[in-house]
Amino acid sequence: MQYILIQTADDRTLYQEIERGFVQRICTLEGDTVPQLTVPHWVLDANPPQPSWALPDTPVPMPIPLMIISKLEFRNKFTFNEKAAIYTAAEANVAIKVWLDDLASCEQVDLLSAQTQQGLQFLVSVGLLSEARKAEILNA
Repeated sequence: MQYILIQTADDRTLYQEIERGFVQRICTLEGDTVPQLTVPHWVLDANPPQPSWALPDTPVPMPIPLMIISKLEFRNKFTFNEKAAIYTAAEANVAIKVWLDDLASCEQVDLLSAQTQQGLQFLVSVGLLSEARKAEILNA
């Protein structure tokens, strides 16, 4: 459905509902149908915003934002002290070294992926991150 905002000679502002090029009905600004116009009228806006009464009752769902970020954006989520602690721990813990190597080899980081979440959970389990920091990294 398309809408055209019109002004009548008797000073009323109305909508014309247009479908396939034909006027289906004429409405007040509140959405009430009015009889066929017998007074002169002219177009105020050929493409106005859809009137509120014509909008669906249920709002259109917002798209889910992508949670894919660059490797640098992901690294910047960590403080310098966290990075230093992770690199220091990697010298003695092969699993942390593998995690760092995997991070270095990827192009982007998907914050919603199981691999990312498991990696951060591993850092929590070895005491390099708190649960609160893990949540901040994933949600900020």
